[in-house]
Amino acid sequence: MFRHLLITQIILSAIILALAYDPEEKYSFSELVQAHGYILQEHEVTTTDGYILTIHRVVAKNYTNDEEYCKNRKPLIINHGLASESDNFFINAHDDTRDNSIVGDNFGFGMVATGRYDVWAPNNRGNLYSNKHKTLTTKDKQFWHFSMDQMVQYDLPETIEYIRNKTGHKTVSYVGHSQGGAIMFGLLAERPEYAEIVKPFVSWAGASFVTHMRSIIKIAIPLIDYFKKVGGVFDFKAILKPLSADGPDSCRVGKSEEACERAVALFAGPSNHVDKKRLIIYMQHFPSPISMWQVCHFGQLYRSQSFQKFDFGVEGNQGRYNQDHPPKYPLENISPNATIFLSYGATDYLVSPEDAKHMISILKPILKDNLVEYKVPADPFNHLDFLVGFDAVISVVSTEIPEADYTFSELVQAHGYILQEHQLTTTDGYILMIHRIVTKNYTNDEEYCKDRKPLILNHGLSSASDNFFMNAHDDHSNDSKVGDNFGFGIMAIGRYDVWAPNNRGNMYSTTHKTLSNKSIKFWDYSVDELIKYDLPETIEFIRNKTGHETVSYVGHSQGGVIMFGLLSERPEYAEIVKPFVSWGGTPFFAHMRSLKGAISFIDLYKSFTGKLDIRPFLEPMSKNHFFSCQNGKVAKTCKAVMNQLAGPSDLLDTDRIAIYIRHAPSPIAMMQFVHFGQLKRDKKFQKFDYGKNENLKKYNQDHPPEYLLENISPNATIFIAYGMTDYMVTPEDSEHAISILKPILKDNLSVYKVPVDLFNHYNFIIGKGIGKLLYDKTLEYLDQHY
Repeated sequence: MFRHLLITQIILSAIILALAYDPEEKYSFSELVQAHGYILQEHEVTTTDGYILTIHRVVAKNYTNDEEYCKNRKPLIINHGLASESDNFFINAHDDTRDNSIVGDNFGFGMVATGRYDVWAPNNRGNLYSNKHKTLTTKDKQFWHFSMDQMVQYDLPETIEYIRNKTGHKTVSYVGHSQGGAIMFGLLAERPEYAEIVKPFVSWAGASFVTHMRSIIKIAIPLIDYFKKVGGVFDFKAILKPLSADGPDSCRVGKSEEACERAVALFAGPSNHVDKKRLIIYMQHFPSPISMWQVCHFGQLYRSQSFQKFDFGVEGNQGRYNQDHPPKYPLENISPNATIFLSYGATDYLVSPEDAKHMISILKPILKDNLVEYKVPADPFNHLDFLVGFDAVISVVSTEIPEADYTFSELVQAHGYILQEHQLTTTDGYILMIHRIVTKNYTNDEEYCKDRKPLILNHGLSSASDNFFMNAHDDHSNDSKVGDNFGFGIMAIGRYDVWAPNNRGNMYSTTHKTLSNKSIKFWDYSVDELIKYDLPETIEFIRNKTGHETVSYVGHSQGGVIMFGLLSERPEYAEIVKPFVSWGGTPFFAHMRSLKGAISFIDLYKSFTGKLDIRPFLEPMSKNHFFSCQNGKVAKTCKAVMNQLAGPSDLLDTDRIAIYIRHAPSPIAMMQFVHFGQLKRDKKFQKFDYGKNENLKKYNQDHPPEYLLENISPNATIFIAYGMTDYMVTPEDSEHAISILKPILKDNLSVYKVPVDLFNHYNFIIGKGIGKLLYDKTLEYLDQHY
C-alpha cells in the first residue's frame, strides 16, 4: 500500500511540476519570437568608437522586402533600461485577457500585431547581445570603459540613423524605459535637431533624475568611487542563476517565490501586478551585463542630484571637460518642437514621482502642450511594471494618443501653431466662426499675407473646420511633401495662409443675431443658404482681411458641392477662386450607396424640422470606457460602421477612431440632410424641394430649379478628385459631373482618380498614406495656380 501511495505521490508531483512549467522559460529570444508567429532579424551597427551593436527587428511572417514592408509601417524603436536587453519588451504574458486593450500585456508583440509599426529593439553596448568590438574583447578592461554618455554620443544616434537609412523613413517613434528614456533626454539636449526626427518620444520612467530614489541599491552608493576605480564588467546574473533554475532556491518554489517577490519590491517598488508564474521567465532575460562605470554613473546622478555627465574626478574632468565638475546635460536646449509623453508610476523606487515631476517642471515651460504628463492610474505601480505584470501595458498605453481629448485650439498649439478665431455675421444674421491657423512668428496681416496666398479648407456635411487637422500628424508615406495631415502639412509648406470656415449650425457656428439655436427657426435652412450666404460672404471676409484678390479653395464633400453651386449661380467667382479643388465633392448622388434606407423616408424627415445631432449617441465611443472605439473589439465594430457609411477602405488608422469621433459629427439642420436625400431621389443638382405649393411661392414653379453647371465660366480652374469605393459620392456620379464640365472647361478641368482600389469618402481627410496618394497631387495643382 505504502509503495502505491509513494508512486502516486511521485506521479502527482511530476504532473504539478509539468503544469507549473512554461515552455517559454527555456526559449531563446529567437525561439520566443518564432513561437508567436513572427520572424526575428538581427542587424549589426558598428559605432564610431568600434562597438558592434546588435539591433533586433521583429517582423511579420509575410515580410518579403523592406520597400513593401516599410511602406505603411512607421519605425518604432523600443529601447531597454539598465542591465536589460531588447527581449525585455517581449517577455510579459502574451495573451490579452482583457478585451478592452488594443495592445495586450506584451508591448513588443502587441505593437507588431497592430500592423502599423516596424518594431526595432536595439541593444546598448556591453549587454548580452552587444558584446563585441572591432579590436577589443569583453575580457579587456578597456572594453568596459564606458558610461551612459557613450550611449548618448554614439549608440543611440547611430542606431536611429541606421534604422532611418534601412527603412527610408525620415522620422521614427521611440519608447524608452528607464535608461532608454534617460539617454534620449540626453540626446535631445545635446543635439536638438533630433526633435524633428524622433516624433514622438515616449518615456517610461526615464531615469534622468534619481534624487529621491528609494531602491535597496542605494546601499551601494557610498561605494561608487571604489567601483569606478575597479572598473570592468558588472554581471550579477551568475548570482541570480539559482533563482531561475529548478533547485530548492528557485523563484518557482513556495517561500523562495515569496522571497523573490519581496526582493523585486525592495529593488523596484511595491506592486500587485507581478505575474508570479512568470518570475522564472523574467529572470531568464534579466539582468544583462553592464559596465561598472554605468552603475557608478547612476550613483553619481543620485549623489549630485543632477542629470550630468560621468564624473572622472577633478583631474579627469579637467582633461575631458576643461572644468572641475562634469557638465550637466542642458535640458533647456531641447527644441520646443519635441513631442514627449512622460509617464511615471506611483510606487517606482528607482524613478520616483518626485523626480519625474522635477523633470516635468523643467520641460513644461519649453515644450508647453508638446509635453504630455501621464501618471499611470494604478497604485501601486513600480519601475518594472512598465514591462511586466498584469495590466501593465494597458495602464501605460491606454492614453498614449492624448489628441483624443484635445480641443481644436489645443491640437493646433500641440503642433506649434496659433489658432485665430474670426467671426462673420451673414446677411441673414448667422454668426459664423472662421478659424485661421498661423505660425508662431505672426505679427500682423500685412507682413504675414505678403508671401502667403489665402487657402480656404471647407468641410463636409456634419463636419467642422478641425476635420482637416485631425489625421495622424506624422507622415505614413515617407516620401510625401505634405504628409498625412493636410492642414498641418500645408502650414509647414509656408506658402499658404490657411483659413478653415464653419458653416452655420455646426459646433463652432451656433449663434445668430436674434435667434437661439434652441429655436426651430434657427435650423430653417438647407444647402441653398450655404451657397447664397455662407460661402460667398466667407470668401469676401477673407479677401478683405488679407488684401488678396484671389483665393485657393479645397472643399471636401459638401464643401465641394456648395462651391459648384456658387460657381453656377455667380459665374464671376471663377475669377476669384483660383483654383477650386473638389475632394469627393461633385454635386450628383444618383448612385449613392450610403444611408439608402434612411433616404427612403426623406419626405417624412422634412416634417421633423430643427436640428439633427447624433453626437450624444457617439460620445461613449470617444471616451475611455468599455464602448470606446479605442478598445480592441469595439474598434473593429467602429471601423465596420464607418466603412458601411463611407465605403470599404483599408487605410483607416483604427488607433485614431476615437479622435475622429471627437471632432465629428457636428450638428446640422434636418433640412440639410433632407436636401441631400432629394438630390439622390431626383438625380439632379437642384435647390431644396419644399413641395409643389411652397415651390410655387418660392420659385414660381412646381419643381425646384437646378443649379446649372453649364453656367460655370470657362475660366474656372477645377481639380476633381474621387475615390473608387466612395459610397457617398460614387465614381459614376463624379464622372457624370465631369462629362458636363469637360466641354465647358476643357484643359481648365483636371480629373484625378485616387490610385488605390479601396478609397472611401472619409479617406480624403483621414487614413494612412493619403499624403502620397492625394495631398501631394493637390499641392502640385494648388502651386500651379498660385
